[in-house]
Order: sequence, then structure tokens, then C-alpha cells
Amino acid sequence: MKNIPSLSDFSQMASAEREALPHDVLLEIQSELETKDAVVKKLNAVFEATLNAKYGDQILSEYVGKDEPYGSQSVMVNGGKLQCDRKKNVKWDNEELAKIEIQLRNDNHIPGEYITIERKISETSYKAWPASLSKFFDSARTVKPGKLSIKLVAEEN
Repeated sequence: MKNIPSLSDFSQMASAEREALPHDVLLEIQSELETKDAVVKKLNAVFEATLNAKYGDQILSEYVGKDEPYGSQSVMVNGGKLQCDRKKNVKWDNEELAKIEIQLRNDNHIPGEYITIERKISETSYKAWPASLSKFFDSARTVKPGKLSIKLVAEEN
């Protein structure tokens, strides 16, 4: 049996000690972390559902008294205080904004002062284009590497 450090011991090890661990030990630690992460995510979901079931109606009634049904709200409940935050989700109708943009131009306004216009090209579309077309866009395209992700893989026996 391999000597696999506990997660607590692993976190307390010096960087050089952790780096010296063999691949198979790191694989075991990775597996344990993934299992614990899945359990914590499930428990968080159950806990949030419990809070919503227990306090949801009272919290929502507090928001009713506000001018806007979102933002931060402190709610006193039997036995304590809750700090609640309800995010504001705003969606704009792009077809309607396009009409407004035309109207702004017709009224001698500069739409860019009011509307952020973002041009995008999907990478899938770009890669599917023939070279004769994609070359026109190359000067506007910058590619940078994203965050490196490393996952240990068990060797097949």
C-alpha cells in the first residue's frame, strides 16, 4: 500500500515535498479532491435549497417593500440575521436596439455614445471559411493562450 498523505497533510507540505510525490500518489490525491468537490457542490445545493424553503417567502416579502426587487437586503429572522443578495439580470433586445440605433442616427445622435456595439466572429465559423475569406479578418484577430489546465491520467495496464 502506498503512503498517500491526507489532504490536510498535503496542504501543509512544502512545495518541494509536494512536487517530489510520485505520479500515482498525485493521481490518488486528485481523485480524492474531485470526490470531495462533488460532495461539497451537492451539499451546497441542498443547503441553499433548505435556506430557500425556510426563509424564501420572508425574504421575498422584504424585497416587495423595496423600490426594486434586487440588490442587497438584510432580513431579521427568528434567531438571527440574513444577508441576502439578489442579482439584477438585464437583457436587451438586439433587434429593438438596432431600430433605436437607426433612429438615433436619423436624429443626428451618435449611437456609440449610448449603445455599445460589439462585433464578434465565432472561432468555429472563422475556421470553416475558405482561406480567401479568412485572410481579410486575420489583421483583426488576436489569439492568446488561456489558463493552463492539468489533469493527471492513470496509465492503462
